[in-house]
Amino acid sequence: MILTVTDMYKAFLAGIKKEQTTIAPPSTFNLLINEEQDKWFKEKAYSVELDQKKIDDLQVVRVTTDGVYEYSGIALNPIGPDAYNGMVFTLPVNPSQLVNNEWLGVPPLALTQLYPRYRRLLNIEFKIRYKNNECELTGISKWLQAHIMRSDQLVKIKDNPYRRPKDSRLYYEILNNKIRLITGTESTGYLMKLEYLRYLNSINFVGTGSPANVDCELHPEQQQEIVDRAVMTYIERSKNPRFQTILVEQQKNQVFK
Repeated sequence: MILTVTDMYKAFLAGIKKEQTTIAPPSTFNLLINEEQDKWFKEKAYSVELDQKKIDDLQVVRVTTDGVYEYSGIALNPIGPDAYNGMVFTLPVNPSQLVNNEWLGVPPLALTQLYPRYRRLLNIEFKIRYKNNECELTGISKWLQAHIMRSDQLVKIKDNPYRRPKDSRLYYEILNNKIRLITGTESTGYLMKLEYLRYLNSINFVGTGSPANVDCELHPEQQQEIVDRAVMTYIERSKNPRFQTILVEQQKNQVFK
């Protein structure tokens, strides 16, 4: 069973030794394994809700800013607006983007919390502050769903009385790592709750037992999938004639998993 990055490296070496190739150093392994991890993620993320296996595979990178979900021991609260009269919210950024120890353009709530870096949106909800509401509502709303405002539908939506934005039918746009809330009224955004997929940490193997090793975050079965992919890529790039054979063998194994 694969549990650590050392296990992954040993499994990788075992895979390429079968094809009588040369031993790959850790630097080659690190390059290939992270490349294949990223490809694995992209394939899963494009259809995350299609079946239970994809949901289970990606649950480790699923993030919810609901004030309950924790990341690195910190509960991630909903995100407040950062500009433009409460209509623009900033997506969680990479902590490496600090400028003079400040996250420029990031709402105050995020300044004290390290939100995992956003990669792909799953769903989004808003609370709005009512103003001149058509139903005479006041104060802060409950959590409300919002629809994506697609560029090719923008004019049609705004001209259609049954689809145009209003307090009970919110829209949003994603532009330059920011989310613009569209209420169609004088009401403004108060909080945004995101559910999204974050980036996986990069895997790093330095040596057996090294404290600098960085293990893969995924479960053993998923780590094995990534190792198998890295083995195939290594053999293919080595122009080994056995590449097609191992490809067929691994496809057969997938059928019986």
